[in-house]
Amino acid sequence: MGEDFSWLTSNPTPLPRLLRSSRIATTISRSDRWLPFYRALPQTARQRLLGGYYRENAKFFEALAQSGPYTHYFDGCKSLFRLELMRSLFPDTLVVHLIKNPKAYLHSFLTREEMRYQSVIDYWLKYHDESRRFAELLGQGNYMLVTFEELTRYPEQSLRELYRFIGVPERDEPFEQWINLKTVHVVGSGTKNQYRRVEEKAPRWKSELTREQLTYIDRRIAQVPWLEPILPRLDWA
Repeated sequence: MGEDFSWLTSNPTPLPRLLRSSRIATTISRSDRWLPFYRALPQTARQRLLGGYYRENAKFFEALAQSGPYTHYFDGCKSLFRLELMRSLFPDTLVVHLIKNPKAYLHSFLTREEMRYQSVIDYWLKYHDESRRFAELLGQGNYMLVTFEELTRYPEQSLRELYRFIGVPERDEPFEQWINLKTVHVVGSGTKNQYRRVEEKAPRWKSELTREQLTYIDRRIAQVPWLEPILPRLDWA
């Protein structure tokens, strides 16, 4: 359609074009402190106040609709702010929250980059604590938590549950025929892990993380009540 959606996808905030290059303005406009304000706005007021933002998004989704006969659109943005604004267009939005054992995450992270392990875990906690707020915003019926460990250990069961959650009809043919386990990319990273390769990996974090690192993770996790019921699903033992 000749539109440039680079700003829309990389910087999902309803800023005037004059302020889009301002880091300070972007940071302020993305603050969760604005959520109660936007949540209280009637739909007509949202459309009037943020008309340019919604028109740009409408063109974006129109372009997607013309790209193929698709029934679902997956938005990878983790912004509570964008979710709240986009609910004006899609009130039945669903959220799938993927979470990985923080010990396995730390081990994987440290094999690729040098960083203080405390900072890595603190970021992990902040990220998932914010993602959990999607459930509060949408309600539990529109929120699904999936663990990386279950997804890679029981891919068929996990995907069938995901299909049911998003309203996609289940398929009758054998699982191996409707998803190629040799090529499916599970993790959104440069490692390009595949189902079978991930299943076969030994949990090296159990022997390669230091006692200090493990103790720090256990202590930080204990400070987040909503995580405790999920720990068995994360291969915590």
